[in-house]
This record gives sequence, structure tokens and C-alpha cells, in this order.
Amino acid sequence: MALAGNKVTEKQLRGWLTAHGFYGRSARIESLDLVAIRPPGWEQVFRFVAEAKSSEDDGWRDLLGLVRDDERKHFQVRLFEDHDALLVGLDEWAEGMHRTAAVRVARADDEAPAGVLAFAGAGFFIAVVAVAGLVAFAAT
Repeated sequence: MALAGNKVTEKQLRGWLTAHGFYGRSARIESLDLVAIRPPGWEQVFRFVAEAKSSEDDGWRDLLGLVRDDERKHFQVRLFEDHDALLVGLDEWAEGMHRTAAVRVARADDEAPAGVLAFAGAGFFIAVVAVAGLVAFAAT
């Protein structure tokens, strides 16, 4: 489940994949989650999971990586062998940035963010309904 989809970042990631030995247009981007941001928002770090076909041998590869996008100047991608290495890379790239809840939970369990976000979404919905009920009650 993507925390924050970003079509521009996805397009740039596909271009990077193409430039680095993969068929980027046919890559399956399974998730592209915003994991850190530096105010006012130009610099962002995304975590991604993808499956891309190698242009060397036409074999499909599972990819795990980070994208660092500073909309003013640069776009960088790093691929990792495993989740632990990705977390080390994230610590380097996201130093001093605000991290999303998905990152904090991912340290304990890589599958947890979807459940946490669903729970948070349900809590937000309940809060909105409660506020709407209070407003309606106050209006009577």
C-alpha cells in the first residue's frame, strides 16, 4: 500500500531504471512510499519496491530501493540487497528530515505500515464523523 503516490517521482524512477540497465516502462512499481521530507517539502525520500526486467539478460529482478528527490536540483536512486541495508541507507539520506510513521513501524516489521495506515485512516474517519456530529448537534 503506497503511503503517498507521486506520479512525477514514479516517472523519474522509470527513467532512472531505463538508464541503468532495466526496462523502466514495463517495470511493476509495487510501492513508492514517502518516508522522509525536509520542510518546506522540496526534498523528499521515497522507499520503493519494484520488479523490473533487466536489459542484459531479459530476466526479471526484484528491486528494493530509495529515491531522494530535491525538486530544485537533483534526483538520486539507490538499490539495496535487503531491508536492513535499506534502513541504513535511509538513516544516511534522511538525516535531519521529518520521517513518516511508516518508517518508524517498518523498523519492527516491513509489512506493518499498511495495517498502521489503515488503523490511522479509520481513526481519522471516526474523528471526522465525531466532529461533524458535534457541529450538527451545536447547530440545533
